[in-house]
Amino acid sequence: MGRMGNPRKLLRLRCFWRRMTPVSSRVSNCSLTEAECKFNRVARPSGVDTIAGQRDEIASTAAAMQAKVGELTQIVSDREGELEQKEDQVAKDRNLLEHDQDI
Repeated sequence: MGRMGNPRKLLRLRCFWRRMTPVSSRVSNCSLTEAECKFNRVARPSGVDTIAGQRDEIASTAAAMQAKVGELTQIVSDREGELEQKEDQVAKDRNLLEHDQDI
């Protein structure tokens, strides 16, 4: 059989589970339910769902506002460019008017 040992022993699964104790009486079952309720209150206090919903709503509102800020920033940038072009045109027109007055 060599170094590996018996091949049949290698194929055995070596899994162990703790034995489950069935709940046999109503008293045990009630205490389990009560303990489960206490755990749920501690693990997820009341209001956590409400807070999580508010957080999600605030996050989506913030994302929408961020998109709106981006749009408004682009509009302001475009208008500043247009304003600069108009100021340049006014400066050219003044120069032409001064030149015409000199003639």
